[in-house]
Amino acid sequence: FIFVEKLSSSVTQQFVDSNLNFKCFRFQFLEEVYGTAGWVLSVIDKVKMEHIPSVGVLPLGTGNDLARALGWGGGYGGQKIVPIIKKMESARRVELDRWTLNIANKKEDGTFEPPKLINIMNNYFSVGVDASIALEFHLKRQARPEKFTSRTYNKFSYSTIGGKAIFKNKAIKKGEVELIIDGKNIDIPNSTEGICVLNLDSYMGGANMWGSSKSKRFQPQSTSDGLIEVVAIDSSFHLGAIKSKLSSGKRLGQGKKVEMKLNVKIPTQVDGEPWEQVPSHVVLEQLNVGSMLARDKSRYPSPAPSQKNNNAN
Repeated sequence: FIFVEKLSSSVTQQFVDSNLNFKCFRFQFLEEVYGTAGWVLSVIDKVKMEHIPSVGVLPLGTGNDLARALGWGGGYGGQKIVPIIKKMESARRVELDRWTLNIANKKEDGTFEPPKLINIMNNYFSVGVDASIALEFHLKRQARPEKFTSRTYNKFSYSTIGGKAIFKNKAIKKGEVELIIDGKNIDIPNSTEGICVLNLDSYMGGANMWGSSKSKRFQPQSTSDGLIEVVAIDSSFHLGAIKSKLSSGKRLGQGKKVEMKLNVKIPTQVDGEPWEQVPSHVVLEQLNVGSMLARDKSRYPSPAPSQKNNNAN
């Protein structure tokens, strides 16, 4: 088990004094890290451990989608750490599909540079409206980090940016983005402002983008079936409706390999890390399967949402 050190020394001491059957690894982050659990999984890949540990996630960030998907709730509320760790002792081991994100940028002559591994996707990848909101939030936080020190303020800021995006973002024009799933070209609806590739049933702090309705066309969504789902978003207003559980994304497809040909510069994000992507060819394919700890719901009920104003990642 890996415990990522981002807690106060007093809370950490609770863990050290507990004599629980866990090994504690401390990490010092020299720069801002998006998706701490994903970073830990990548480290496990690199060091090539003989016995692969399962990773439990304590939700310290703003969205905490991986923690939500694994049943650990949407935010750590300052509770004593030992009871939480004891729950992890009896947690179920579950598999998490992990995906390579390779991007080949387009050169001036229309050909492409050799593809580069940009990141490993554990949660989601997207282009368009939601990525533009994430990018603006990221730039604001970089400019004034002292203002973004609480989960409540972060969520308020994110919502404010999303509200303004209703009047700023435009639909993706035909030919600007091409979508290919398992070698098949997929039509993108005319009203689309964003496209999301999903590995979890939690997005933007708990929203179910794929939706729960059954379909004969698609398999039920899973984190360990070797498939990723692709949905279209109409607008930031549509995003708000999804967040409020009044709607879901428009299902475009499900497959083992997703490609996008980006023919214009467009906001892009992977697992919450945003940037402006130049014209390119994007490919998502399965890398491997990570081992995670999911809460045993039969023994422990869902954690109550936190009412405290806690520090966020």
